[in-house]
Amino acid sequence: TLPFIACAALAWWDAPVFMFGPTPKDIAVVYGAVIASFIAGTHWAARVYRPEVSALPTLVMSNVFALSAWLAAMVPWRAVGLVILPACFLGLLAVDAGLRRVGVLPAWFWPLRRNATLVVCAMLALTAFATAAQARGA
Repeated sequence: TLPFIACAALAWWDAPVFMFGPTPKDIAVVYGAVIASFIAGTHWAARVYRPEVSALPTLVMSNVFALSAWLAAMVPWRAVGLVILPACFLGLLAVDAGLRRVGVLPAWFWPLRRNATLVVCAMLALTAFATAAQARGA
């Protein structure tokens, strides 16, 4: 969550990081795509190591959210990517909720995952607001 917090704070200045290169909103979107893909991979692991997990919904949804996250990273409009990513993280959280219901996730994992997702979505929203404010010239 720390990179998302830093990107949300720095996005209000819209300055490139390291004097040249990507802006904080660029970093937030690409980092978000990487993290969403990682979380989607944990759903595959749940299926591999716990065969009782319903395969089709778990694997299809993890692919849908991972590919949507990468779409968010590839669209040329960062504001669009910043809207797609929170939806991906919330969708991945819904899959985790299902895995929790069937006893796949350990008890300690759900609060960590839920709270991190809420922080990430809030930081992506703040980054999106900063992007929108800059587009309006505020």
